[in-house]
Amino acid sequence: MTVSDIENNDFKEKIDTDNLTIEHIMPQTLSNSWKQIISDEEHDKYVHTLGNLSITGYNSELSNKSFKEKKKLIKENSKIQILNQDVINQDSWTINNIKKRAIRLSRILLNKYYLSRITDPSIEFELVDKLSLSDLQRIKGRKPVSFTLQGANYTAKTFKQLLIEVVQLLDQDNPKILDSLIGFRFSERDISVQNPLIGRLPSSNQSGISEIRDGIYLYTHLSAVNILKELKLLFKFYNISEKDFTISVRKQ
Repeated sequence: MTVSDIENNDFKEKIDTDNLTIEHIMPQTLSNSWKQIISDEEHDKYVHTLGNLSITGYNSELSNKSFKEKKKLIKENSKIQILNQDVINQDSWTINNIKKRAIRLSRILLNKYYLSRITDPSIEFELVDKLSLSDLQRIKGRKPVSFTLQGANYTAKTFKQLLIEVVQLLDQDNPKILDSLIGFRFSERDISVQNPLIGRLPSSNQSGISEIRDGIYLYTHLSAVNILKELKLLFKFYNISEKDFTISVRKQ
């Protein structure tokens, strides 16, 4: 029960709420005294909202009594404190009071059930397609969400980021291979770029590059298709099967 969670929150001494019932401070059936301050439209809109709810063992006694009578009974008999503190401090119960109380109570709930940001890339909150390195045509115009490499999951929001992270992961396991590929030019039939994909310190006017480590740069100004082609070729040098790599992209 949400309102019970608010009352007990994270306190060590908790109130037993099993025998308590929901109390509508503005009652579900309006008496004449209530109709003087609450319209039927307002009543229908706010009667069951968080700002108007409490818990009580005196439901039949409270019923649809006036706010003044309810407040007196709650103040004298109820052990419910967190939920009722801004009820007993009011002289009347208006829609504005309900709205303000809803804000206070919702903050208690948000603090109680706050979840830290989930960064595990294996948990996907979007509809995705899982593509392989052979899905060159399906990759056009798509945005990556994550990728898997040899059973491990990683996030990547752009293909440039994906390329950089994959190369860095490969380099961690065997840096000698990347060193051997400095200045290497793939054939034009493999990948249509003029620059070496991996090189030393760039010239001052060279753009579209990212540092991998220690003055070794990766040419990243590539289309998504060419990035997949580059990875396909790199995996051959690292003796990694294409089956060990997948990309999750947003569904179209």
